[in-house]
Amino acid sequence: MKIAPVSKKPASETPVLHRLRRVRGQVDGIMEMINNERDCLDVIQQILAARNALSRAGKEYLAHEAVKCSSSASKKQSFDAILQKLFAI
Repeated sequence: MKIAPVSKKPASETPVLHRLRRVRGQVDGIMEMINNERDCLDVIQQILAARNALSRAGKEYLAHEAVKCSSSASKKQSFDAILQKLFAI
């Protein structure tokens, strides 16, 4: 497995981007596990962990955007419509 060089976190990186980079690393690792024919239970466990991490990133992003969108009536209506589609309310 290739190890990416360590880079300093950009000052503009948000917690959501940081989480997403970690998820991307997890997915790369999962792909490598599959290529190396690792035990299926180990692969599934990592897939579930990546899915949960992605879910946490989504929730964090959603919370951040809700604060931003609530400041404008037109944005709030669009955001509410997206939430209704997303959660099938």
